[in-house]
Amino acid sequence: MFRKFQLIKNTLLPAILLLACLQPVSGQRYPIQVSTMLTPPYSLRLSDYVEPGYDRIQLTVNPLDLNLTAYQVKIKLVIESFDGSITIQTSPSYMPAPVFLNGGLPEMLTGYDVSDLFNLSSLVFSGYSKSQYAAEGHLPEGYYRIGFVAVDYNRAQAGNEVIVSNFGYAMAGLFLNDPPLLNIPQNQYKITIYEPQNIMFQWTPRHRGSPNSAFTAEYVLRLYEVWDDAIDPNVIASTRLPVFETVTQQTLYNFGIADPMLVSGQKYVWQVQVREPENRDLFRNNGFSEAYIFQYGDECTIPEGLSGEPVNGPGMELTWNNTPVHTDYLVQYRAAGSGDTWYEESSLVNNRRIYNLQYNTSYEARVQAQCGVYSSEYSPAITLDMPEEPEQDFACGGGSQTEITNTEYRQFVQWVRD
Repeated sequence: MFRKFQLIKNTLLPAILLLACLQPVSGQRYPIQVSTMLTPPYSLRLSDYVEPGYDRIQLTVNPLDLNLTAYQVKIKLVIESFDGSITIQTSPSYMPAPVFLNGGLPEMLTGYDVSDLFNLSSLVFSGYSKSQYAAEGHLPEGYYRIGFVAVDYNRAQAGNEVIVSNFGYAMAGLFLNDPPLLNIPQNQYKITIYEPQNIMFQWTPRHRGSPNSAFTAEYVLRLYEVWDDAIDPNVIASTRLPVFETVTQQTLYNFGIADPMLVSGQKYVWQVQVREPENRDLFRNNGFSEAYIFQYGDECTIPEGLSGEPVNGPGMELTWNNTPVHTDYLVQYRAAGSGDTWYEESSLVNNRRIYNLQYNTSYEARVQAQCGVYSSEYSPAITLDMPEEPEQDFACGGGSQTEITNTEYRQFVQWVRD
């Protein structure tokens, strides 16, 4: 009889002790201890926490009751906002594969082991609907507790969830990061043109001081041409194709001779987008900064006021107005209406005299301004008429003779003739 009692005692005592531990008494010590560790960056998208290849979640399930043998538990995900307005947890009807526990032997689980718990189909939302999450693609920003509890598996199968562990959670601030601040060139700034081309773009990141600063960021610099000053730069950047785009992990970019040549006097919009290399949604406005506009130097304007007049030679004297942006000029001329190739001469000043033209001929001329490596269009051509060829007063072998009054010289000439 005693032996039967002892057998019943040894069989029922662990179950009695376990049931006693399951009672929700304040300050109660559970027979199973759960702890959760999250590795930043903290994402507002649930799927990012169990992305293959990354161990962002490490879960330790430690059975403190040494009498537990092959005890089955259901791991339940619980996500709570700090203010209690939002709760997301594993559905009571969802039954993943059980975790078997033996007293004193902790079980280590990774994101791979609990990945099914983060599927929307296995979750119940409160305070924020599942349809809202599906539409927006992420949770509302805020501070959250993200963790797990262990539930008696057999009771859960019977429709009665009995929690057998503490709520082991990690605290996480789930916030989108601000996009970069643009520094230079400043908005509405006119850049001085240098030869060779050299423009420094620089910006300040604003995510490095956040809880999500542990990830690697890259930046996309884009340039857009401006054809209408009345259009907002942000509209230009969001509706047009860029004329230049590059990706860098630095917070500056030296736009040099290897990049496309910008047009002097042209206005451009520049914008920087910061992104996480795996394209996780970690930034407000998809990481796009404000768009700035700048002007690349002054326009290389067409020389104005071209005029000229014929000069003896025959030739022509050309003059035109200059501006400080002009460095030199290219003058072209040809016979009017001939369609011939233009002849060219250069000038460092705003005038040029051209010789060795033909009498009784009309010439057209035009001028182009040079602004360093840039050139203007040609000015409208002007037409100049060369004078008629003058009559010659002397011709070899003519009848007119010049009388020689010097007798000695006259005798010498006569001697030469003889």
